[in-house]
Amino acid sequence: EQEDVFIAMDRGYGDYEKPEDYLESFETYIKENQNKIEALRLVCTRPSELSREALKQLRLELDRAGFNAQALNTAWKDAKNEDIVADIISYIRTLTIGSSLISHEDRVRNAIRKVRGIQRWTTRQSKWIDRFEAQLLKESVIHKEDLDQAPFKNEGGYSRLNKLFENRLDDILSVINDNLYQDVG
Repeated sequence: EQEDVFIAMDRGYGDYEKPEDYLESFETYIKENQNKIEALRLVCTRPSELSREALKQLRLELDRAGFNAQALNTAWKDAKNEDIVADIISYIRTLTIGSSLISHEDRVRNAIRKVRGIQRWTTRQSKWIDRFEAQLLKESVIHKEDLDQAPFKNEGGYSRLNKLFENRLDDILSVINDNLYQDVG
């Protein structure tokens, strides 16, 4: 029978009150499960080999454990006072192997910059590199198999693109994936 009064607003982090606790719990989870979840082991050791399907399964597993990129971004910002929008792979690598936390966008742009530096590309090739970049901004990985799926399948898929890139598409994908999760310097 009395008037409501606003006292305070707190942000929760699942079962944790402080963002530092949430980040520490995520780090512990990763370290405890690194050898149990294949995709997690790949993220820590060979992220260039991580497939879209394995990444999807890893995200589902992490969601079940209470961890996702959005919550990690919020906790990181609140704990470290750094506003970085990183992907789940970057958080895993940062907290387990000490890799620098770099935004997903910056990682993609760095990898694409390496590809652009390989040679002088034709206009058509350059437009396809732009499309690879756009796809990577939506996804975290791109492999040969992905080029036979949407949005690339309608354009002839891997075979047609490989011809366009003079049978060097595997090398290009390798440069992208090898540089995607390297520290940007």
